[in-house]
Amino acid sequence: MGAAAHGRRIQLLDELRGLSILLMVVHHFLYSLGFLFHVPLGEEWFVRLAVLTPVFAGLFMALCGLSCRLSRSNLRRGLLLAGIACGITAVLWFFLRDEVIWFGILHFLATGILLFALLRPLLDKIPPAAGIGVNLLLFALLYHLPYEKGGWIGPVQAWSLPVPLSLAQYPWLLPFGFSTDPGTDYFPLLPWIFLFFAGTFLGVYAAQGRFPAWTYRRHCPPLAFIGRHTLWIYVLHQPVICGLLWLWFRLFG
Repeated sequence: MGAAAHGRRIQLLDELRGLSILLMVVHHFLYSLGFLFHVPLGEEWFVRLAVLTPVFAGLFMALCGLSCRLSRSNLRRGLLLAGIACGITAVLWFFLRDEVIWFGILHFLATGILLFALLRPLLDKIPPAAGIGVNLLLFALLYHLPYEKGGWIGPVQAWSLPVPLSLAQYPWLLPFGFSTDPGTDYFPLLPWIFLFFAGTFLGVYAAQGRFPAWTYRRHCPPLAFIGRHTLWIYVLHQPVICGLLWLWFRLFG
């Protein structure tokens, strides 16, 4: 989804989306190599590169939010993603329970798109610059709210409020970041929803054709192609990775 309302495709969006999904594939390859097939090198590099995970995942979320302004049917997109996400959870629950995804990035994106579809009349009344600023501020303040990030709210830990650990006993709060056992690929609504909504406000300028001229030019066709097919790459890449790794170790030990 990179075509603006005025008809010109914003090639940079496809390229950035393609870059972020490639980094995600590398991330999951290292995870599978290290933690599923127990190769120390994979585990070592997964840990080293984990610092980049919020960067490429956050970029992917913001771009998805931006694309909501360019989509003709966010409700349909959101429901499709929700169905795929629930299907992935069901498959993992039956076949790979230790690696089950309760609220991964697809669950998050589906929820974000559906929330945008429902709240758009209200969001349209907010000036885009104010929407971007407020959402980025909230994202920064709540970044450490999930227990796995520290479990506190504030600009820095020295000036913060602790999140009560007792909230983890309520399973329905897992999508919001209050869980001590969230499963794999966990991206809760707090704080990530604010980065997503910052992207939706940036998308106002994209829909109006107000991005810089160079963003409409193609810079890397392979990345742009990948960026136009991110959903199916995301859905299929992990089974493909695991299948190829299994075949490799089956043949070569």
